[in-house]
Amino acid sequence: MPGRFDEITRTSSEAVQLVDFDKLPLPRVDRPPNGSLLFCASLRHLPDVKVHIVWDGGAEGTTLSVPCASRVLRAHALLPESQRAALVDLGRQPVQRFNGFAGEDDPAVMVDVNGYLRLTTEDGQSLLEVRIRIAPKQVDDLLVAAPDLDMLGWAPHPS
Repeated sequence: MPGRFDEITRTSSEAVQLVDFDKLPLPRVDRPPNGSLLFCASLRHLPDVKVHIVWDGGAEGTTLSVPCASRVLRAHALLPESQRAALVDLGRQPVQRFNGFAGEDDPAVMVDVNGYLRLTTEDGQSLLEVRIRIAPKQVDDLLVAAPDLDMLGWAPHPS
């Protein structure tokens, strides 16, 4: 199931027609505030869309890869509009520079699209929304950043 950190399922490299976020006519929005809450679970109304989640205490912000965002948006297109609830409220924020996604020749990426990823429990119960940024060149599907991990009380060692 998505969100289990004892089982690795790589899905970022699956063939998917990428959405060109630069061409989407998105409204202007503010950057997400520092520290938003995240809980690993399934995607709302999309139990068959797999997401590989990485807990990264060194990440600058919680981010979603373009291939993962594309899989979610393309799966949304197959649902009635009222059920398109997994990745919502996309908007274009002022550009942020994120490091660590690319090789040494291109150490930073510019991130300007954010939105909310809605997660559920395995039995479909709604959880909180997660404010994410869509990060070009990111390899992992969902990278959970330090502020979100801190709010969850996560620690890299058993308590």
